[in-house]
Amino acid sequence: MPRTSKRFLVPLVLLAGVAACVINLNFDVPQTVPVNTPLPPQALPQALPPIAIDLSQQSEVQQHKSSIDSFALDSLDLAVLQLNPANNVTSISGSIAFRAETAPADGSQDVALGNFTLPVTATGTAHLQGNHALDALLLNAVKGTGKFSVILKVTGVTPQSTSNKADFALKATMHMALGYNTGIF
Repeated sequence: MPRTSKRFLVPLVLLAGVAACVINLNFDVPQTVPVNTPLPPQALPQALPPIAIDLSQQSEVQQHKSSIDSFALDSLDLAVLQLNPANNVTSISGSIAFRAETAPADGSQDVALGNFTLPVTATGTAHLQGNHALDALLLNAVKGTGKFSVILKVTGVTPQSTSNKADFALKATMHMALGYNTGIF
C-alpha cells in the first residue's frame, strides 16, 4: 500500500479556500443636495430634484466591475450641512426611494428605502437601513451603466405655515458594500 503524506493536505485545503474566496469591500458615496424652496403645506408631498448617482465613477466599482457578485446599500445617512438665515423650517419628514436609470419618471417602478424625519438643525441627522429589493436594483445598475437616481420626497414640514422657506444643504451618505470573486480558479 502506498503511503500518503498528510503534509500535502494542508496546502490543498488552503488553496481550495482561496480559490472560492469572495472579498467584501465597504465604501461610502456622499452627495450634497441644496434644499432651498418654499414648502407650503398645500403643495406637499413635494419631490426634490432627483439625485443622480453614477457608481461606474467609483474606484471600488471600477477595480472589480467584472467580478462583482453582490452589491448592497447597508444604510443611508442624512445630515444637515449648512443652515442659511433664510431658513424657517425646523424639521422635514418624507420618504426616500431609488430609481433605476431605465425606470419611468412617474415613480411607478421606484424601490422604496423608507421614511425619515429630519430635524433641520446644525446637528440634524436621520438614518435608514437598506433592504434586499434595493440591493437587487443596485446590483443591476452596477452590472449595467452604474447609473440610478435617489428620490427624496418631502411629505411634511414644521412649522406648518404658508411661508415655509427651506434653505439648507443636505448631505446624503450611502454606505455601500460589494462582494467580488477573486477569480483565482
